[in-house]
Amino acid sequence: MATGTPEPVSELEAQREEIVDALAKAHPYNADWWIGRVVGHETGMTFVPSEAKLMSVRSDAGDECVKVYQQAPVMRPLVLLGPTSKESELTRLLHKPLLSYIREKFSGRLLTIKPDQSVRSMTAKEIRLLDGDVFAAASTMNLVLLDSDASYPGDFEGTKLHPQFIYVKISRQKVLHNLIRQLTKSSRDQQIQVEDARYLYDNSSNCSLVITDSNVDDACLNLELFLESYWASTRSVMLLGGGVS
Repeated sequence: MATGTPEPVSELEAQREEIVDALAKAHPYNADWWIGRVVGHETGMTFVPSEAKLMSVRSDAGDECVKVYQQAPVMRPLVLLGPTSKESELTRLLHKPLLSYIREKFSGRLLTIKPDQSVRSMTAKEIRLLDGDVFAAASTMNLVLLDSDASYPGDFEGTKLHPQFIYVKISRQKVLHNLIRQLTKSSRDQQIQVEDARYLYDNSSNCSLVITDSNVDDACLNLELFLESYWASTRSVMLLGGGVS
């Protein structure tokens, strides 16, 4: 159970620096404070100002630039990416053992959501339905695997999902290009996949985990350790939630 008086300094700093975008919220502490976990910051569960509190401070300060939280799923969905586009045979071959491993290893703790439609071409209604499905799955406090056709982090910009991207990376470009040539017949498709791989390589800073040049066993172990760590960190949501009204 959370006790004591929340420290307002963190609230003011968050507003001044405009760093707070999304919140995996557990429970309200009172009208001004929530207990939650800020997405993308290794802070664990902590006191954060409520939307009403932020709006009040913004009004008092006359500052229209202060951001208000967007709520994220309490268990952020997992999305595998790379080394190139999701349609490529290389990506399929590298993802297959990882997916099989975590589905077996985390059996009973992992839910899989596979959208019927392409994430890249979803209508606003379809996006809302996907958001709802993921939020509902996340509310069970299980790990959530989003098995979709998305190839890039930007494919989720229209959603409220704030996924955890797991990037399978081949850092040696010569090896990557040789694998693409071996597994892709069309020279045009080869070039497209090389360009896709380069784009992912250059835009992987927001990925939660990068698996680089590992054999299958090491890659599976790295992913397992990451997921176990994330699982453990989110158990605090349940512990705190039991004692918060």
